[in-house]
Amino acid sequence: MNKPIYLWLGIMLWLTVSEGEAQTFTPLLRNGVFRPVSEVSYEAKLTVSGNYLFFVGRDANTGIELWRTDGSPEGTRLVKDITPGPSSSFSAPTSLFDAKGTLYFFAGTGLYKTDGSEAGTVLIRNFSDIGGANLLYYNGLVIFKTLGGLWRTDGTPAGTFQIAPRGETPRLYKGVLYFYTSAGPKFQETDLFRTDGTLTGTSLVKRFPATLQSLGVGVDGLYLTFLTGNFHPTPGLRSTWKSDGTDAGTVQLGPTVTTSQPSYFNAFGDLYQRQNFTGLQPTFRQNKDTGTFEPVTPTPSSAVLAGSNSVLYNGQIYGTGTAPTTGTELSRLDGTPVRDLNPGVGQGIAMGSRPAVFNGLLYFAGDDGATGPELWQSDGSADGTRLVRDQVPGPRGSNPLNLTEFRGALYYDTWDGTLWKLDARPTPPGTPPMSPDALSLLPPAYDCNGGGLTLQVSGGTRFPIEYRVTGLRDWSSRADFIIPAWQRIGTTFTIEARQSGQVISRSFTSSCGSARLASPEPESSLDIVLYPNPVGEQFTVGVTGAAGKTVQFTVTSLDGRRLVRQRRLIEVDQHTESMTMPTDAAAGVYLLGVDVGERTQTLKLLKR
Repeated sequence: MNKPIYLWLGIMLWLTVSEGEAQTFTPLLRNGVFRPVSEVSYEAKLTVSGNYLFFVGRDANTGIELWRTDGSPEGTRLVKDITPGPSSSFSAPTSLFDAKGTLYFFAGTGLYKTDGSEAGTVLIRNFSDIGGANLLYYNGLVIFKTLGGLWRTDGTPAGTFQIAPRGETPRLYKGVLYFYTSAGPKFQETDLFRTDGTLTGTSLVKRFPATLQSLGVGVDGLYLTFLTGNFHPTPGLRSTWKSDGTDAGTVQLGPTVTTSQPSYFNAFGDLYQRQNFTGLQPTFRQNKDTGTFEPVTPTPSSAVLAGSNSVLYNGQIYGTGTAPTTGTELSRLDGTPVRDLNPGVGQGIAMGSRPAVFNGLLYFAGDDGATGPELWQSDGSADGTRLVRDQVPGPRGSNPLNLTEFRGALYYDTWDGTLWKLDARPTPPGTPPMSPDALSLLPPAYDCNGGGLTLQVSGGTRFPIEYRVTGLRDWSSRADFIIPAWQRIGTTFTIEARQSGQVISRSFTSSCGSARLASPEPESSLDIVLYPNPVGEQFTVGVTGAAGKTVQFTVTSLDGRRLVRQRRLIEVDQHTESMTMPTDAAAGVYLLGVDVGERTQTLKLLKR
């Protein structure tokens, strides 16, 4: 049945809003992007796959379904009305995932794939226990988990089957996937498996008589930490292991102790070792050439380094960081804010905002306390961080989220459900005119072996000169810097000098001849499992990947009414949280939110 889903085009076809001559904002879809629970949710999940940008949209006639755009208003449309009718909250698409140009997603109880056309959108298989599915591409297969175990699919019903009855999101090491499961009569043991995506190629590596606390992938194997016991007042026993993927090659590193042991995690293609995940703690990075762990300087903030909303820009890591005096802001790796956007302890970067690199700048949802959450851009410096456009005047703001680059433009959605497209390069901050004797930056002197970088200038006046390299050191009179070993090849830095208030800059890319960088590996994710589902009065939430964090659990009705909220400090990597539905909660669909600060997941909860 054909439905009139494009009435909005008659009103807004090619309606654009221009800011000077440099930027053009185009609303591709008014009030059609779906944000469940509240306007700060980012479950619309803009995802590039093949020739389209996909997202979760809503329409009065078709309800909540999968949509796509080619970048034009007339090319923004419903992909397929999978669940006919306007009431399709329970079947809303989730877990949008690109696998080499084919989009996979869940809708209702089914796993689907699509090429962006209605005819090319097909059901692969139905499940009775989807839960929270994290998808992974591996050797032509899509690996995913349900409450009923670990699965694989090649995009066909026959090629979709269970690999293991249980299993967390796998990690890749030397072409083989590794995953772990809780084992034993009380689930206080851990099984480590390896798989090539086939039943015959899936086997147990080793069973550990302890609970897994952390898992990281290094150049020389898997690093694992475990905890046994920990029943107050008796302290638990802690141990650290390394595995090459075989039983014989899985060995314990050092003795079993009762004191705290370092945790291991991956971020931006590197393996890190850290004593705990709170505040600024000594952190070590594995050297990919020697396999040894070297200190990271300056000491990184765990929220920025391991946060799911962090990005790499100009060779530096930026993300959401919180400091006692500046609040929550767009921050550098060491936790210092790029700019105290919302002065004091206010929130200068919107909740759930993941910066996007576009046209050589960082874009993010910022809030200066006056305009509300709006689109901002930054070059990594305080002076270069500025408002792009006050889209909704007043303190409420437009709250732009899901910032995604597609075909040379930046896309995002706002709280009112509008999908926006930003074209063209923004006008850069003005640069003072240079006089014949003006200060200028020369190519720096660089020692590849030791990492020594010395900035050099010419011209200028008799007044003092200060130097800065973003990510290495802030302004000082010293012109010498040390580049860490992991950034000595192929990293682009912004080097700056200033005199009498005038700032000049240029870029410098570290180089050591023919050396090459290893490609980054995906970072580990927050894993949430809800069971049973459907639920009765009581249910359990399993949380993996939040050790050392304070987690907030909420149950909300589809109209935004909060029924349950509880907070818990998660002390172990595999945590189970018991929750109870209110006795007067009616049967139906609810939303379970698990918020770890910089990471959030929302699952559907069906009440019997």
